[in-house]
Amino acid sequence: MQYYKMKAYDFEFVWNDHEKKDYEKHNHVSKYIIGFVCSGRIRIATNEEEWTCEKDDLYWIPILKTHAVYQEEEHTTVLSLCLGTNMLHACSLEEGKAVIQECLNQIIANGHIEKEKADSFLHAYEMLYYQKTEKIALTKEMGQLKELFVSEPEKEMNLEKLANEVFISKYYMIRKFKESIGLTPHKFQMQNRIRKAKQMLQEGEKIAEVATATGFYDQSHFTRVFTDTVGISPGEYVASIIHLE
Repeated sequence: MQYYKMKAYDFEFVWNDHEKKDYEKHNHVSKYIIGFVCSGRIRIATNEEEWTCEKDDLYWIPILKTHAVYQEEEHTTVLSLCLGTNMLHACSLEEGKAVIQECLNQIIANGHIEKEKADSFLHAYEMLYYQKTEKIALTKEMGQLKELFVSEPEKEMNLEKLANEVFISKYYMIRKFKESIGLTPHKFQMQNRIRKAKQMLQEGEKIAEVATATGFYDQSHFTRVFTDTVGISPGEYVASIIHLE
């Protein structure tokens, strides 16, 4: 895998060339995903439907859309643009396209995608720029719980206590959370721990310190969960990041 990032902008490209790796159900709190299948075939499954993407197919996943990605052929390669909402709000269309093009130029130079196919990302970005929709309908209680897991995922959450505070049972709260977010509270919290860990690793924090700061029992536990979620170990993740100026 290879991550292409520009520090000043809220996006990254991910070049995924796993021989065989499935990503079980997850979602992205503040990022749209635009993916392009460079070779092979994948199957994408949401809670409502599933579809197959083959070579040269482009797909996109909205914010908080729970989905799984299954690799249907070995040696499948996918290039994904993970586009943060801050990017869409802080940049003009022209500036956004320019920095994405700059990043794509490096990806093209590295032989991951051809220029005419890379242009698909610019077209998709322009469409998303004008059609972006970010508001997810959540009840006040579910919205508060979601924000708690996003902002402080490292904390141990007492679901019984949280449920009592809003006068509902713990099991009702878990069921309603899964209906609203698409994941159980525990799974949503764990994915946000990994999201926070990735950010800390990008900033140069040591793996052992990241493990402690994100609420894992120890470095071994952290490494196991990180590798299962991301597909590579924390050390491999750090080595895979290409910072572009």
